[in-house]
Amino acid sequence: MDRPIVRFERITICDLKNVEYGEVSFTNPRRPEGASVLGMYGQNGSGTSTLIDALEIVQQSMVGRRLDRRFAQLVSVDKEHGAVECELSISQPDGSGAQRVLYSFKLKSDVAESDEVEGRPEERFVARVFDERLAVANDTPDKKSRMTTLIDTSGSGAFGPAAKYKQLIGKDPEDNVELTVEKRLAYHESRSFVFSKRLLQTILEKHKDEEDPSQVIRDVIGVIRVLGNFARTQMFVLNTHDAGMLALDALPFPFRDGRDNARGGGRILLPVQGAQTIPERVYEPVNSAIDTMSIVLKELIPGLHVSLNKLGTEVMKNGEVGVNVQLVSIRNGRTIPLGYESEGIKRIVSFLHLLILMFNNTSVTVAIDEIDSGVFEYLLGELLGIVSEYGQGQLIFTCHNLRPLEIIDRDFVAFTTTNPTRRYVRMANVKSTNNLRDFYYRDIVLGGQKEQLYEPTHNGEIEFAFIEAGAAREA
Repeated sequence: MDRPIVRFERITICDLKNVEYGEVSFTNPRRPEGASVLGMYGQNGSGTSTLIDALEIVQQSMVGRRLDRRFAQLVSVDKEHGAVECELSISQPDGSGAQRVLYSFKLKSDVAESDEVEGRPEERFVARVFDERLAVANDTPDKKSRMTTLIDTSGSGAFGPAAKYKQLIGKDPEDNVELTVEKRLAYHESRSFVFSKRLLQTILEKHKDEEDPSQVIRDVIGVIRVLGNFARTQMFVLNTHDAGMLALDALPFPFRDGRDNARGGGRILLPVQGAQTIPERVYEPVNSAIDTMSIVLKELIPGLHVSLNKLGTEVMKNGEVGVNVQLVSIRNGRTIPLGYESEGIKRIVSFLHLLILMFNNTSVTVAIDEIDSGVFEYLLGELLGIVSEYGQGQLIFTCHNLRPLEIIDRDFVAFTTTNPTRRYVRMANVKSTNNLRDFYYRDIVLGGQKEQLYEPTHNGEIEFAFIEAGAAREA
């Protein structure tokens, strides 16, 4: 049976970094079929990367994984917590059913422990997820239905509403000590309670003998399973921290990477530069995935082929036989380590496999921060044009190179503003005959949108600042 098609429809971000409030829709009413694409453009420090960070937090929460420590730094310094709310759609490939799912949570930075650094205690911070909410609407082809809250963890017990709790668990919220303890444990372990194994197992055990469970029970079990599987195997986030890694998936075995992170569904990250040891059992599928990627790569960069060089075998920490491998590039009969190629080639290699997955699968979502880093602008425009025109999945990216604005549909693009309370907007008053790149330049210089898109800089003041800095250095 084909998997359900899952896509992000909307996301709202509050009090993360410099985004007091930002909401962006991922839908393009002019292109409802085919690929779902959103390119986010804006001034440095205006909230583009925050969008990718928020999507990664959503992914890690739905997987049930402990959040990375670096997310503790996302909460705005003058706020107690931040918040993320996203709406996703779940549809069946045969068109037999569709659901809208709303998942929201709050995020706070908390002191986890202290380490001794050079004889002095140093506090370490972690990100805590709390006040989660899961709501579902079962739509028909004729009309949209209201969102119904299934799980809300903002109360003192395990979760509410009380009526839904009794349907799912069969007790009063205050009576189930085990789930209340699990909720507190999930908080202290920096992971989601809604997508925890214990919650799902408790619900499944309670209703395992029911031949015809209620709609609420079917919704909760179905949504948690579908979104968890989607986040593990069909959603990929490539941030600037992973820029030097090649992300691969569709492998037949689960894999645990060198940073001790579980990569569900056979997901693996290989360093573009240097060597890494992988289990021998995954060597062949990894090698096959890289050969498949090279089919497209040689068309983008004529004559270039990337391969996996086998350096030797060794015993890994868990006792498995491992293979030490290194990515190499082959061009004109010469083989060199991929790390010695240009930054643009390494960047393309790092995300190309993900674009291939997104291009061919309607339920694959790929989010890439700074997709243009080091990539020749003409090639980037052609690549994004092909993916947006003929692809099937969902692509969300941030970019500073303006070439794609001339290539992709204007409703596939959003912009950041200088207003922290309304960070994300679509460009208004753009005609079909307008060149969006030129239109954006004009609005930066002359204005014309409801929100300012660029904090003005002044050449004379910049020049004077250079002179002043030089004088200060000489002094």
